[in-house]
Amino acid sequence: MSEAVMGDEVMREPARDPQDLERLLVSRERAGDVDGMVALYELNAVLDDGGGRLMVGREVIRAFFAELA
Repeated sequence: MSEAVMGDEVMREPARDPQDLERLLVSRERAGDVDGMVALYELNAVLDDGGGRLMVGREVIRAFFAELA
């Protein structure tokens, strides 16, 4: 994963192609980078947890990923 720090903000490698999303999500998950994982989602994205729950929006998705970390 390519990252650079500018001030307090981490500049992460962007997903330039939909095929990049899985690779970036997995690498950020392995690094424990919850904010980086959430950055891959649109503001009003919907995430299915695989157990029947749908999470709507980045803040809810962030809380879900933070629980997993």
